[in-house]
Order: sequence, then C-alpha cells, then structure tokens
Amino acid sequence: MNNSQNLLLLMAGMLIALPSYSHHGFAQYFDRTNQVRIEGTVHAISIVNPHAHLEIAAVNDAGETEIWSCETQAKTLLDRKGITESKFVVGEDIVVTGSQARRDPLGCEVGTIYFSNGDSITLRTAQGRAVIAVNETVQEPVAQANSIFGRWVRDSFAGGGAEPGFQDLINEAGLAANAQYNSFIHDPSLFCSSSTPVRIWIAPGNPSEIRREGDRIVMQHEFMDTTRIIYLDPATAPTDVEPSVAGFSIGRMEGDELVVETTNFSPGVLLSHTSAGSDGVVHSDALKLIERYNLDENGDLIFSWEATDSNYFTGPIRGGVSLSATTLAPGTYDCEIATEGEH
Repeated sequence: MNNSQNLLLLMAGMLIALPSYSHHGFAQYFDRTNQVRIEGTVHAISIVNPHAHLEIAAVNDAGETEIWSCETQAKTLLDRKGITESKFVVGEDIVVTGSQARRDPLGCEVGTIYFSNGDSITLRTAQGRAVIAVNETVQEPVAQANSIFGRWVRDSFAGGGAEPGFQDLINEAGLAANAQYNSFIHDPSLFCSSSTPVRIWIAPGNPSEIRREGDRIVMQHEFMDTTRIIYLDPATAPTDVEPSVAGFSIGRMEGDELVVETTNFSPGVLLSHTSAGSDGVVHSDALKLIERYNLDENGDLIFSWEATDSNYFTGPIRGGVSLSATTLAPGTYDCEIATEGEH
C-alpha cells in the first residue's frame, strides 16, 4: 500500500470517528472583514479544549429565533483569563461581536463578549489580533540564563507556517495527497492529536518546558498533553520503535544550540493550516524533520525547522516561531473529541 493510500485510510477513519465538526479558529473559516454583532441570550456554553463554543439565541428580522454558534479560544487560554462556564448564565442577555463564519451563516468567531452586568471580554480585536496575554503577570520567567532549558510560551497567533514559496516544493504526488486533506474535518487537533512537533510548538498560549535528564532531553508540552523524548546518545536509544505522528528523535548540542533530527513518522499532517490560502500540508512516512533551538539577542527561544519528504516534496520546506520565557508550567490539556450534535 502506498503513502497516498495510507493517508486516505487515515482520513477516512477520521470521518468515521467524528461525523460532525464545528468551525476551527483559522482565517480561512472566518472573515475578519465581515464583523457581526449578535444580540440575544445565552443558549449554551461549552468550554473545552481544543476550542470553546458559545451559543446565542437571537431574534432575526423576521421575528424568528435563531441559534448562533460562535467559537472562541481553548479552555486552557480562557482558564488563565479567569473565564469559566460559570461566567455564563443560560437565558441571560448577552451581546457578541466577532468575525462571520465563511461556511455557516449562523456561525462566528468571538471577538468581544458584552455581559448584562456591564462586564466585557475581548478575545480578538476587529483588526484580527488575538488577545492571548499569557505573560501579563510573569515576573520571573523559569529559564536558565543563556540557555534553551526552561519554560516557554508563544504569546501570539502571528506566523508559524512555512516560509513563502513552499507550494512550489510539493510534487505531483504531494499535491494529490493534499487534495484529499480538508482542515475543516481532518485537522488532527479535532481528534486530540498533536500531529508533528511543528504543530506542537506553534500552538499559542500553551506553555512548554525543555529540560535535560541524563542522556536525553525531555520536551513537555501542555498542548495535547504531549511529552517528547530527544535521545542524545544513539547507542542508548531504543530500537524497533513503531512509527508515530511525532516520530523518533535523536538530538545533539552544537554549543548552545540544540539540533534534533526526527524520522520514523507515520503518514500525517505537517501543517494543519497555512497562511497562504491553502488548507495545510500533508506528509508521507518518508518525512524527515530537522529542528533547531537557540536563543535570540532578547533571550527568546527560536524554534526553526526544515522538513524533507522524498515522496511528496522536491526540496526542503522551512519555517519557525519565537517563544518567550514564562513562569507558567505546562498544565493538563484534557482535549475532548467532539461528537455529533456537540458545539
């Protein structure tokens, strides 16, 4: 069975496992230029990972009651802002402004919520900037001076995809595989899967910790409760490891920089979404990922990556993000897979 067939089986299994989905919080699903204002009452609230949803009962121009379903940030991000389900009272008046969903006339991504008691919460500005603010109260970041070891968090949604021009590096077989991928229903996070290390690190607002334990480096991520082991001594690394979405990693220190080579991937999704107008980038079991971790002049952690795939790419696809030191320890993500009828 070839890689395209493996990927098709994977996606078919996803469709069987999860019959219906809500919109996911990315620009191709919400129109930032089409801001909506919904006045009504709280119909239902579900604050879970990877996304929370607020339902509003609103009366339309014809006098009919419609139920809007508006997506917002993940539970871990809302928890740190002190926003819990107890903040919402079913039947209470509420006003929500946000970005219109592209596929659902009664869908939106929450921008600002106005409560009947005068309180308001802004989660994304009308200009499209997400309000993460995970580092607002940080006083003493837990990071060793001039070291990649410590706790890190990405405090914005900006960037994180591949460098421009990556589409030109996908060959005919890769294009055929990508044509079968639809982020609206195949995004691994909808199935509580972390996908590749690239996806783990670009998740905003979820702290990660890098620490050394003997001849290995442990990367503990809040996102999807993921823990990675980077083996520094190939001689002591395990053998006969089964392929997985996160692969198998061997690392080395080059001065203050950590270089990690990861292989042994199962066919999957390198990038669940991109900022270039495409759904994402899938990969075969030939994926090889080279990761580099170092500090910039401001002491921020720079994670850069280079992906090659002899089956799907004609050359290396590259990208990277910057993360800030934080006191936040990785918490428990407790992702919940949506089922039919849930929002």
